[in-house]
Amino acid sequence: MKKNLFIVLVAMILLSACGGPAATPNALEPRATPTVAYQVVGSTKNTFMVVVDPKSRADREGLQKLGDYLCSDMPNCRVWFWDDINKADTSYPLDPDKEETLIAYYTFSFAEWKSELKVYTLGDER
Repeated sequence: MKKNLFIVLVAMILLSACGGPAATPNALEPRATPTVAYQVVGSTKNTFMVVVDPKSRADREGLQKLGDYLCSDMPNCRVWFWDDINKADTSYPLDPDKEETLIAYYTFSFAEWKSELKVYTLGDER
């Protein structure tokens, strides 16, 4: 009796091991990395202070994608962009209306499901 039970258990283990890996139905797709070269120089709970490559200061689409990338897991998020690390203001809170060296400002609201990007180097109002 014990021998038969042991054989059945071994057979079940071998059959389950040969079944292959189970498919994960909720596997996440990899996110594309932004095309804009950037460095996060400061952050708080919902805010990123980012310095981008000076060549990207007029790339509205690239800055939008970078803001979406950084804020993808946050309900409410802000990103402030500079193009010179020496002019970046990493103090908090930062008022984008008073910040003269700021090149762009991105906000995302999960409740309204909308994002907004103002690129000051392209003439958007402060």
